[in-house]
Amino acid sequence: MNAMGNAATMAVNRFGLGAKPDELAQVGNPRAWLENQIAHGSDTGPLFAALPSSLDYLRETAQLQQARRALRDSVAAQRQ
Repeated sequence: MNAMGNAATMAVNRFGLGAKPDELAQVGNPRAWLENQIAHGSDTGPLFAALPSSLDYLRETAQLQQARRALRDSVAAQRQ
């Protein structure tokens, strides 16, 4: 792999979500590829739009921790 191929691989993996099949061979100029990705976005928007937000994950984690605490306290109370 030549220096341009290494740069293309780094650009696609560091600044993107990895290459689609056959995309890496088409990158050519990594800087131009990255600028194009930023300017036009990607076609994965609908996939990520359906994911819960970070706040949803934090709330779910807090609820899970609270439930674990309650269960632990209940078991400890039953042992006494």
